[in-house]
Amino acid sequence: MAETGTVDTEQAPKKGGRKPDPMTRAINDMKQAAKHLGEYDVQPAPAGRINLHDQRAAAWGKEYGEKGTFDALLLSLAFEALGSYGHEQRYALLQLSAVALNQAVALDGRQ
Repeated sequence: MAETGTVDTEQAPKKGGRKPDPMTRAINDMKQAAKHLGEYDVQPAPAGRINLHDQRAAAWGKEYGEKGTFDALLLSLAFEALGSYGHEQRYALLQLSAVALNQAVALDGRQ
């Protein structure tokens, strides 16, 4: 007969979980901020105001092109989103979100 022995099944304790990459962390933080913000109702901007926002987007875009500052880029994209009609607005909002998230990631790296 073969001898049966006990097998040591204890494993070394696992090291801490893998840290999410900075962008994943920023996205998770954004999701938490959205939960904290909760639901809200908004009305679409009047057509006349959309045109004004589009003009402001162009002005801030020019400023960003000349100076390259973060505020000019963010305001350009924000006004672009506000100056867009429904079918364009999603893309404009995604651009704005991408810049905001990238800046949040950059700030995490500086801390």
